Parts: sequence; C-alpha cells; structure tokens
Amino acid sequence: MRHLLCLMLLLSTLAFPQASNEPEDALQKTAPDRKLNKEDVPCGNYLWISTKTGTKFLYYFFGSTEWGKGKVGFYQQSLSHVAVNAEKEPPTVQRIKDAEGGVTEIRIQMTARELSASGACLSER
Repeated sequence: MRHLLCLMLLLSTLAFPQASNEPEDALQKTAPDRKLNKEDVPCGNYLWISTKTGTKFLYYFFGSTEWGKGKVGFYQQSLSHVAVNAEKEPPTVQRIKDAEGGVTEIRIQMTARELSASGACLSER
C-alpha cells in the first residue's frame, strides 16, 4: 500500500509542468457567512462549489483574513488538479497562466485527510 501511494504521488508531480510565475496561496477555511451565493455548497473545509448556468465552479478564499481585504479565486471546476502533500496544512493553491495571462490550471495541494473531505466535489467533472 505504501508503495502504491508513493507511486501515485510521483506520477501526480510528473503531470504538473514546472514553469509558473504565480505564487502559492494558503487557503482560508470555509465559513457559512463567507459564501458568494446562498445555494453554494462547502466542499470540505477550504473550498466551495457553485453551479452557474449548468457549469460547476470551484472557489476559495485566500490572502488577508481581515474583513474586506481577502481575495477569492473562482474558476471552472475542470481547471482544478489536486496533489496530496502531507505538509500542506492549510491547503495551498497555485494559478498557472498561459502566455496571454489566462488561467489554464488551478493546482491545489492538500493533505490526504482534506482531499478525502473535499473529494466528492473535486472528482465530479
């Protein structure tokens, strides 16, 4: 079992290109009063899932925890890719951009426990 986990981790890191100029940001925990829409659903302890015109979006809060100074990341769920990293508590996210500055991928690193809590939202594509 341990060998299988190591192999999965190695393969997940090979799938991510190394070049990116965007920093990793630590995610803030979900809170009932910090969702964008009343129909949005928490996805584990750090992510939200929102459905707009039939498309699923994943969003999260990061940056300052001071009211009005934090930031939100809101992206199509299909852009998200998760890697298990035991050291990422809280989870982190990194936005990968193309040459024109458009976001092409959202890399989320989280512990196996957090992935398990968020897994249902992350696996629906």
